[in-house]
Amino acid sequence: MASVTKTFVATAVMQLVEQGKIDLDAPITKYLPYFKMDDAAIPRHQGPADAQSHLRHSRHHELPLGQAGVRRWTHSSVLCVAQPIKNSIFAPGEKFAYSNTAYEILGDLIAKVSGETFEDYVQHHILTPLGMKDSTLLVRQANASLLTSPHVEEGGKLVVSKIFPYNRAHAPSSTLYSNIDDMSRWAIANLNHGELDGRRILKRETAESMWQPVVSAFNMKEGISWFTKDLQGHLLVMHDGGDVGFQSRLLLAPDDSVAIIAMANYDSADKELSPVRYRCAEDHA
Repeated sequence: MASVTKTFVATAVMQLVEQGKIDLDAPITKYLPYFKMDDAAIPRHQGPADAQSHLRHSRHHELPLGQAGVRRWTHSSVLCVAQPIKNSIFAPGEKFAYSNTAYEILGDLIAKVSGETFEDYVQHHILTPLGMKDSTLLVRQANASLLTSPHVEEGGKLVVSKIFPYNRAHAPSSTLYSNIDDMSRWAIANLNHGELDGRRILKRETAESMWQPVVSAFNMKEGISWFTKDLQGHLLVMHDGGDVGFQSRLLLAPDDSVAIIAMANYDSADKELSPVRYRCAEDHA
């Protein structure tokens, strides 16, 4: 599902907030003492960048991390090495900058705070309660008979990508394996504001807070992982995903109780999936 995975990460974080285990206004270093950012781009009077980097900034893509600068993250009970990040270009919270790294940091936060591996936490507290029986963050746990092969274009032809499976360190930003049936359950749980079949994974008010706009992004607004926009007076809540050989789209129209899910196992699918998604939304509106 590529970056659609991020909506599960944000949900896990908000579960831990509800349990009083995470304070979103606390600096990241309260939970991850190793976290360190380069201060070169931050005015001295504002203090060190890592001290300014609160958890709210990470989940809203407001940390100046870019997509690089981390030597190695692991999402287990044993932390490997985090190299100081040297690509700061603005103060934390100053503006939007989409970052896979920010969500990989959140994955390690979930592990450290919960006492479970990141993947186990999501399995035990989101996937299993919602009955998403064929979904997993670990490729070795996926049903091999259901796995598709990623395809890329080479020499004008679609071929199976040599880049697969992906590195586990990127699990919080992109490695959820799922299908239409399970993602439909995820969509319904979110349309129901955190509940499905009598199982509630978030309080209603918490789920709704994740759609509240915080920052402008991609000609839309972003809340907590979710991107939102108004289309002809209808609220749309969405997240896209793209990785080598895969594309995914998830769109919710909560006021109309409608969800649209699209996925493909080839790189160039974006030009087909995006028009389908918005055409469906426009037709319904």
